[in-house]
Amino acid sequence: MISYIRTLLCFLFLLNTCFAQKVFVPQKNGQDFILILQADEPLEYCIYKNGLNSKPYTFTSQAHSKGVYISEKISHSADSVLLSKMSENNALRAFYLNNQELGATSLLNCECEEIPVISKTSWCIENCTPDDPYEFQTPTHIIVHHSADTQFDADTNFTSAVQFYHSLHTNTNGWDDIGYNWIIDPLGNIFEGRPSGAKGAHFSCMNNNTLGIALLGNFQINTPSQAAIEALEKLIAFEVCKKGINLKDVLYHPASSLQLNRISGHLDGNNSNEGCASGTSCPGTNLYSQLTSIQSNIESDSCIKSFNQDLYFSNASLSGNAVSISSGDQVDLNLEVNSVGFNNQTFNFSSKVAISEDSLLSPDDTVLHSSFVLFNTNNGPSSFSASVDIPALGGWQNYFLIAMLDAENEIEEFDENNNTFYIQLDPLNVSRALTSFQGVEIYPNPIKNNVFIKSSEVQISAELLGLDGSFIRPLFINKANALDDLSVGVYLIKLISDQGFIFKKIVKI
Repeated sequence: MISYIRTLLCFLFLLNTCFAQKVFVPQKNGQDFILILQADEPLEYCIYKNGLNSKPYTFTSQAHSKGVYISEKISHSADSVLLSKMSENNALRAFYLNNQELGATSLLNCECEEIPVISKTSWCIENCTPDDPYEFQTPTHIIVHHSADTQFDADTNFTSAVQFYHSLHTNTNGWDDIGYNWIIDPLGNIFEGRPSGAKGAHFSCMNNNTLGIALLGNFQINTPSQAAIEALEKLIAFEVCKKGINLKDVLYHPASSLQLNRISGHLDGNNSNEGCASGTSCPGTNLYSQLTSIQSNIESDSCIKSFNQDLYFSNASLSGNAVSISSGDQVDLNLEVNSVGFNNQTFNFSSKVAISEDSLLSPDDTVLHSSFVLFNTNNGPSSFSASVDIPALGGWQNYFLIAMLDAENEIEEFDENNNTFYIQLDPLNVSRALTSFQGVEIYPNPIKNNVFIKSSEVQISAELLGLDGSFIRPLFINKANALDDLSVGVYLIKLISDQGFIFKKIVKI
């Protein structure tokens, strides 16, 4: 009896420590996850599982990024997460950790309205529930298809057409379900296929992390109807908003080993040496040719615009060919800023340059320069410079100049992490010329298993370092680097060319 009362009191105490203003319910997809919070201050959260709340946890600072906080890894068995003091100005993302890649989903501040769909229970008549459970994954790419029918007439029953393809896929092909996640008819009706996020059977045996959408018709011969195109745009807008997919990215797709646009056609898999690509023309020339304009229309949709707008450094260097660092020296930092997703907007944003012992900007770092930069997004890259006087260095072993765009977070954008650029200075009178390493990509970030360093134009090498500058290992260029053995934390990738080196921050989760 005493033990029961003690357990009950403990349970009531835990309940009283979590006053939830927001309840996050994770996908039941068998994947652990972390939560990323954008807020003025870290909040508390509790994990609700099997009728009990955990002790309160507090979000921790995300690598000194202002206003960005990260939770502990949360088990897939959690029923929900209770968050305190959540306001409408806070943003929350759940990052699901699968075997392929890190992806974002369930953006609680997504403003896209749910679209009307014809549920699977409304149209499916047989073999509607697979024998095996769906394999849920985090979609990173939208793959567009056509059904390749010759033509539909005005009297076509499109529900019957969808039922035909379901039967073809299950009874003839022997699949567990219809291959697509969504099907759209010429009238603009959207039919639910496999659940959104469930792995499909549509992209040449390379289906991991894809979402398949098929339009009924043969668009090698005919042109898709305006109603179907509009439905496709609304559907993709809703999906990318809810799943946090940045359409501006061209992202590596591990299952196909290809760099793919976030909205791609089935035929984009033809160049892969993986899977079972067979030279398909799907989704047909008359639909495939519209994918660029479809993406542009989606990007301009107000409900997802802020998630596809980004301000970033496109170039940074030190003037002159050599840098010998001494107290009192003046250094000229040349910076170039660019943007994506903003439509003819002018910003007067704050910038700063600081000197630090490491590559992370923190409140204790000495700010050497502050200014406002006027930038019009329609004019392409814009250059500006900052002259800074190097203070007494105090015997540090490492010196970094850190330049930061939008230092006061005035601009709402998709990725705040690319607003900072780091250049290491050499205090030992070793002359170096520094390069911007333009065209070098590091992805994904944060990292679960593998990191890729892509360099198509610049001949470089790379090293993985600890935050203290300690060498861990060399890294491969243009191939996967396994980081499974690393502990969770922040690391540096040192990119080295014949002109110098720079550092990039990565987060291992």
